[in-house]
Formats: sequence, C-alpha cells, structure tokens
Amino acid sequence: MFVGILLGIFLLSTNLAVFEAVGKLPNDVLIHEDTTGEPDSVDPAYDYETRGGAILEQVYNTLYDYEGASTDLVPSLATGYTISADGLSWVFTLRDDVTFHDGTPFNASCMKYSLDRAIIMNDYDGPAWIIQQFIKGATDMIMDYENLNVTEAEAWLETDAIVADDANNKLTINIDYNYIPFLAAMTYTVGSAVSPTFVYNHRDTNVPDGGDYTFDTGNNDTDQVDMEWWFPAKAGTGSGIVPGKQNEYMNKHTCGTGPYMLTEWTAGERTVLERNDNWWELQNAGTELPTIKTFYHNIVAEAATRVLDLKGKDTDVAYVPETNMPELYDLATGTDLVDGIVTEMFPSFSLMYFGTNLNDTLEYEEAGELWTKEAATSTYNGTDLGKYGPLNPDNSNASADNPFTALKFRQAVAYAF
Repeated sequence: MFVGILLGIFLLSTNLAVFEAVGKLPNDVLIHEDTTGEPDSVDPAYDYETRGGAILEQVYNTLYDYEGASTDLVPSLATGYTISADGLSWVFTLRDDVTFHDGTPFNASCMKYSLDRAIIMNDYDGPAWIIQQFIKGATDMIMDYENLNVTEAEAWLETDAIVADDANNKLTINIDYNYIPFLAAMTYTVGSAVSPTFVYNHRDTNVPDGGDYTFDTGNNDTDQVDMEWWFPAKAGTGSGIVPGKQNEYMNKHTCGTGPYMLTEWTAGERTVLERNDNWWELQNAGTELPTIKTFYHNIVAEAATRVLDLKGKDTDVAYVPETNMPELYDLATGTDLVDGIVTEMFPSFSLMYFGTNLNDTLEYEEAGELWTKEAATSTYNGTDLGKYGPLNPDNSNASADNPFTALKFRQAVAYAF
C-alpha cells in the first residue's frame, strides 16, 4: 500500500497517484512538505504515530494489506489462510518469491522473527499490544515491560504461539480467544516483515552475545535472545532482540520488502525514499513500478509557509490544515481558487478517537440528579425511551439523550466493532 498526503487528504492506492502543482521538477521526483514533522521512529516494532507510519507503509509489507482505498483485505506476503474449527489457529501460506532490501530471502522463520521481535521488545509506548492482546500467551507481557527478561521471553518462545514451517512455507498463529478483527490487526505496521539479517548485523553493540544490558527503567538486566529460536544454524549468537529494549539503529534505518527504501533521514530537515526497482510484487500480473522514483519529505512546520511554497511552485504537495484552506479552496462550492493547485479529496481510515464505557453498570449525574445504576436488562429505543430515575426502579434507568447509558446498546456497539 502506498500512502500519500494531499492537502490534508490521504491517498491509498496500489499505484501511487501524483499531485502535480509544478512543472520544473523531473517527472520521477516529488517534493512533499508535511506539518506532522519527522517520525518518532521507523522501526515497525516501536513506531506508533502518523509520520513514521507513512514511511513504514512504503517500506514494509504485512501478511495482508488493504486493497487501495477500500476496507477489503487482500493477500500481500501471504497468499491465503485457513482457520481452525474453534477459530483459535490461523495458518497462513506464504509467498516464496520475496526478498528483503538487503537480499535476504523471505520465509516463515523471517515472519515469525518479526512478530516475535515486536512482542518481546514489548515497548510500552509502542504498538506491540495490538497483537499481544490476542496472540497465545503474549497478553501477560503487556503489563510486564519493566521486568521482562530473556528467561521469560524464551519461556514464551517455547510455546506454540507462532510456529514457522519453512518446508511447507506456512506460518501458524495461535490465539487465546476468537478475535473478530484479527486480520485487520495483523495488517497494522507492527505486523511488518523485517529482515533478521539486517537487525542482527546492526544489533546494539552494548549488548554483546550473552552480555548484560541495563533497562532504560533501571529496574533489570537482561541479554539478547539467542538466534537459535528462529535460525538453529546460528545458535549461540545474539538475535539483536533485547526484551523491553528498542534497537536504536532500527529506529533510524529500515530493511523491508516494500516498494520504497529509506535512504536518508536528516533530523529536522527531511527524509528521502528511493524506489525499489527490484520489488517482488512486480512479478504479479498488472503490477507496475510506482511513478515516483525519489520521494523527498521536507519538514516545514508553518502552514502559511507551506501555502506560500505551493503558490510559488516550490513544492509539489503540501499538507494544509482546514484553517488555511480558504486561501486555496472554496469548501462551500468545491472550487479551486489558485491556478495550478488542485485539491482532491479521498476517503481515509483515520479515526481520531472512539471510546465506550465497558462497565456492566453506570452511574452518572445530570442536571443535579443522581441516576441509579442501570439494570442489566436495560434497552434503548429512541422513539419511546423516557428518562427513568430512582422513582422508576422497574425501568431501564437509561437516558433518552444518551443511548450509551443503556448496557444493551453499548454491547451492540462493541459487537459491531
């Protein structure tokens, strides 16, 4: 999946669309200025924000991916999957023609290494919880980030949580309970395949094989997990995975299987992506290389400056917040106001926040009136639900103004998501 940002609108396409605002640049070069600044990290096991995610989407692949701008999930590094009758075992058949940017062949062990790595790194500010919450036995690690060590990590690796079968090119992921959005969760960037060779070659030199390392929290010491858990031929050498610890080199460098490679990150100035002309997906009928060969992202913090750059033809694409849009676009009529600058709107998967009260009972105060805990049998009907308070104990005690005060309504919403 390629992700571009056009005047605040997200592009999601399997063929990168280009917004041409100027003509002086080569056709295969794009300058992109963006208000979100630079990434926190470009390690899919750690990064958990928009700017880094935009780079990860270009550089890495996951088992499945979204098809263009739709919500349909289609195979990427996997070719298909089967699910056990109880829904607790997912078996993915993997592609056998994929290589990482460093030339390492992709296989089931590489995919297992990548997922295990995110889970064992277990960064409390990172995205690992997205898959830890359902992968067998991994939930306990979420709250154990200060104490997780090699002994505990290897005890988990001994289980059948994630099983690689290189001979048959299959990866099995066992989960603790039926999780409806399992495939969507695995499609988040934390599920990206990372080259084990690249991580190993750039492992933290402060953590020699079998050496000690002090946690950032200062609470514990640990070693690298041995490489034998994924590649037995390398037994006795460190894997580059330290429980509870980030890899500082991987925070700034990438090695994936995607259509672009991160070739430069100058802090506070820009990041540069170069097209991967050996992209494995070119083997698929109908797939073409992205039009853009070099993708520059220059950091320009001020929205007014980005607008001036657009008007002065000093950039191809810019993120423009709604407050500055009237200079370029009439939202009421849908009309562009500046020659040569085009605003296009595309659907987005972005959701700023959605939360519900997960308690079985609810207390709240409204208009100075204390409402009783709702009954477990409460319902919501927008046409006839009244405000039932302490004087009506046989009714639902749900608010007519707020359907989320009704337990059944909250359960229905939770089921829908």
